[in-house]
Amino acid sequence: MTEYRLPIRRFEGKAREELIKRGIKEVKFSEDEMEKLKENARSLYNELAGKYYPRWLLDEILKYRDEYRRLKSEGKLDEFHESRILPGGDQSEEWRTKWDDPL
Repeated sequence: MTEYRLPIRRFEGKAREELIKRGIKEVKFSEDEMEKLKENARSLYNELAGKYYPRWLLDEILKYRDEYRRLKSEGKLDEFHESRILPGGDQSEEWRTKWDDPL
């Protein structure tokens, strides 16, 4: 999974540029609006965990997201992408070995 992250981000960037070239406008949200959206998303994540995907997977993804946000705020995204590590500094096998676990 980690080996695909950077190529996917590059593809998303190119797709975004093409959409803007074709007249799609970016929507900017205020900090208050973003906080409301984040809270709604957190509620939805928790509501769906255990029903449609395992709780451990949500926890792992949120840990990864939080690490990304922390490094982004510190200006260390290059280090994050180049290291291809998961939060905590390990190359966790949980992504592969637990995928088939029952909910």
